[in-house]
Amino acid sequence: MSKTKTTIIALIIAIIASNVWWAYRLLDTGVTLTCTGLSLEEHKEVLNQTLPRLPSHAPFLFEKNGTLPSGVRYELKVKQGQYRPSLQLPEDDCGMWGVDCGDPIYSVQSLTLKLNGKKVHFSHKFVADLGHVNFVEIKDAKGGVKILLRGGDASGSYDAEFLVRKHRLVERIVCHGEMGEELSEKTVIRDDLWDYPEKY
Repeated sequence: MSKTKTTIIALIIAIIASNVWWAYRLLDTGVTLTCTGLSLEEHKEVLNQTLPRLPSHAPFLFEKNGTLPSGVRYELKVKQGQYRPSLQLPEDDCGMWGVDCGDPIYSVQSLTLKLNGKKVHFSHKFVADLGHVNFVEIKDAKGGVKILLRGGDASGSYDAEFLVRKHRLVERIVCHGEMGEELSEKTVIRDDLWDYPEKY
């Protein structure tokens, strides 16, 4: 009888010990998963803040030579580079096209155009505020040619049109991409401005 009682007590102790061990394992696993979940959330938040600032591709570069239906020969090059904000500007004045606000990763560094072998003067200020260009097109227009630059994405998207007549930039129009053809900005360059190109 004593032997049986001893065996029963030993089994009860073993069962209790086993249950305690499993309870500890479950608690430890629960704590580990909770910590892992918190850590993943923290990492996700950091990634969400960091990834938009990382370049998703190399800077956009467009180079094309050709002839328009009108017979005008053209050489067009649009080059983007790392955006470097001016120290004279506020940190974020929402003055750049291609982003909702803030600074773009890339912006247009230069736009060069030749028509029938003659260079068209493009002041840098007319392209400096265009970021994240992803499409370029040149086509005939009434009395000249038009260059279309499209950039940004969703609420930061835009279409910029440049009208060139007699080898001079005469107009720049920018439309917000989400608002269709609704005009957002229009700049008209007078002919006499080009009499003093060194100032512009």
